[in-house]
Amino acid sequence: MYKNIKTYDIRYTDVDFEDTIKLSSLLSVMEESACSSADELGFGYDKIMPVGIGFILAN
Repeated sequence: MYKNIKTYDIRYTDVDFEDTIKLSSLLSVMEESACSSADELGFGYDKIMPVGIGFILAN
């Protein structure tokens, strides 16, 4: 099974006053993770842009 494991630093600007991660910060981490995974699997931006296709995060 494929796994993409990476550690992310969460800054104080990424959380609210209760130390809960902000939705915008969580989505940013998910986007970065998805892009990194796609690059490793061979269908990252550099590979799919010339073909004119893309991908989205869902659920």
